[in-house]
Amino acid sequence: MSLRALIAMIAYVLAFAAMITTTLAAPVLGASYAIRQAPSFTPFSGGNTSHFWHVEDFTIKWPTHSLNITSKFTEDMPHWQPEWAPNQHFDAITTEIHDADHPIPQVGTGINGHVINSCPYTIHVQTAIGNNPGYTNNDPVTDPADGSTYTIAPGAWYTTQIQAAVNGGGSVSIRLSKDAVLNPNNTYQVEYSQAANKDGRMAIWYDISGLNGDSFLDEKRYMQVNWDASVCPKLNSGPGSTGADWSAGDTNTQKECEEVGDVYFYLC
Repeated sequence: MSLRALIAMIAYVLAFAAMITTTLAAPVLGASYAIRQAPSFTPFSGGNTSHFWHVEDFTIKWPTHSLNITSKFTEDMPHWQPEWAPNQHFDAITTEIHDADHPIPQVGTGINGHVINSCPYTIHVQTAIGNNPGYTNNDPVTDPADGSTYTIAPGAWYTTQIQAAVNGGGSVSIRLSKDAVLNPNNTYQVEYSQAANKDGRMAIWYDISGLNGDSFLDEKRYMQVNWDASVCPKLNSGPGSTGADWSAGDTNTQKECEEVGDVYFYLC
């Protein structure tokens, strides 16, 4: 794609966002030009001498809803020049509308975690994210925001409300326990983050960890990235085993995959 074509593509994205602003503003009670916030951009860029990636996070806010559009650009190239945007390959736009009564931090690129409880008993879950400059004091760093937990009934499915942030500093930890009140010394964790790897390519890094306790040691623990389990390395610790659990100094227990996608953790 030429530089001219890229500029045209970005112009199209912005025009699309403007169109959505015009279309969605009218039906929302109380939404007026006076009280709507201006669109905000929080771009992330990176790369090395052979690869470049750039993420534009575009947010429009109303009193009751917000619209988030993420544009991700990547390209392999022999000479990366950070002072200008070279001709890149356009990957995707994702669009989401969220209820402001249940705000979701918008610094991620759409990666969520899912926990599937196949155990015959209820488990408790809390999601947390590390410090990231994209967050403000009004953004929750845990979900639930008050530090409590949600319940996942037998056979039920939980999806995180906090997304993984781009390029480190925003690692997500899904904390699991048999107890409604989390014990920091007995909490099993499913961890993942997004960052460029040594080749400059965007990747997801992930592990499962009983470092802070493992009340599920007698159960099967299995983790995959993407709905298609074949595209990324899997983590599988059988009942009584910690073979796939994270261990300091053991690089085999933290996986990396360039096929960035949602995380799925199966318990029991």
